[in-house]
Amino acid sequence: MPSNFSKSHSLPTYQERKAAIKGSNPLKRQRWLTADHIVDQVYCDMVNGIPSSEIIQKFANCQYDGQKKAIGSRTAFDYISAAKDRMMYDYEADMKELRSEIYSKILAVYNDAVEEGDRTNALAALEKIMKLGGINDKPQTAIQINSDKEGGVTVNFGFDKNED
Repeated sequence: MPSNFSKSHSLPTYQERKAAIKGSNPLKRQRWLTADHIVDQVYCDMVNGIPSSEIIQKFANCQYDGQKKAIGSRTAFDYISAAKDRMMYDYEADMKELRSEIYSKILAVYNDAVEEGDRTNALAALEKIMKLGGINDKPQTAIQINSDKEGGVTVNFGFDKNED
């Protein structure tokens, strides 16, 4: 059964969420703002390690600011889902920033190693940079196993290709 919970609560920024509700009637807008505020609180609970079962219990006991009545588990899951979606946006943005920071730190290690003439650590830093960048330095070999109608089996390890 589809949910009637607004997908706009899952958008990553408040500005995007607010723009999605723009132009609606004042009563609907106020209910949306209250729900969005509750999703913010659920997000904070999740970041602080509160398990979903406890969040559902908080909904049942009207413990969220702005909550006027007990909320059942189905709607509670909608709130939790919206908070998780926001968390994924944050995670993706944080990972891009983290990858950039790690890259610059490994590059500094590489630079120090080159300046000191330490080729072992310079190569290790390059390997880390390649791994971080998704560059695979090892060729992949495909193994093929074929059988024929007469019961014979042919195994091809991919080594007979003429590649330089």
